[in-house]
Amino acid sequence: MTETVIDYSFMLKQKRRAMFFKYSVFVIVVLTVLIVLHNFILFSVGIASESMQPTLATGDVVFVTPLAKPYGGKPENRSVLDRLVHCVSLNRGDLVLLNAGDDTRAPKYKKVANKIVRFITFQRLSLFSTYSDDYCVRRILGFPGDTVYMKDFVVYIKPADENHFLTEYELSSGRYDVITEKLPDKWDNGVGFSGELEPVVLGNNQYMFFSDDRYHCSDSRLWGRVDADCISGKIVLRYWPFMSFSLF
Repeated sequence: MTETVIDYSFMLKQKRRAMFFKYSVFVIVVLTVLIVLHNFILFSVGIASESMQPTLATGDVVFVTPLAKPYGGKPENRSVLDRLVHCVSLNRGDLVLLNAGDDTRAPKYKKVANKIVRFITFQRLSLFSTYSDDYCVRRILGFPGDTVYMKDFVVYIKPADENHFLTEYELSSGRYDVITEKLPDKWDNGVGFSGELEPVVLGNNQYMFFSDDRYHCSDSRLWGRVDADCISGKIVLRYWPFMSFSLF
């Protein structure tokens, strides 16, 4: 009888250890997949401003892929890894997430954990409220080598290999609307939200971004040229609210 109890107890401990090991492996695999997914493939972001209305509204939640970050080096120097990391094309007119000064005070693991919680709760909850994500969404219109100017809130672009200017709507990959209003008489065009912008020539790894609400929100009219390092990724779809689900 004693030997039977001892054998049963030993077998039960073995089963518990095996179960604990399986659960531990499962949790590690899930966390690894989420970390890889967040850092290299896809992550979610909540829209916190009205700068991209009417395309995106405050409270919308979108997916961003970092695979669309532009490659900063010379094309002939691109390795196989570089081609994989930058495999999603970034086209004129795409919606882009810009890093406006990432808060480096937060440890990497805390940032990842916070992203996971925010994704699951549709950006409603945050584990680490003391660490803010400084980002903004804008539409990419100017690429390296372009000459860009604005007149009456419409962006005109002469690509590097062209001789004539065309409007943003003629060159962009998709259709979109912008918000404009008639400016008061004698408006100072030097003000950042003006509907005018003098021609700007973009150098290597320089881009220009514009808001869809051009009457109220800042963009490259105020910032000027923006370096490629500020691009965090390309918005690929909106998944919240469900009724407004859309691909970009």
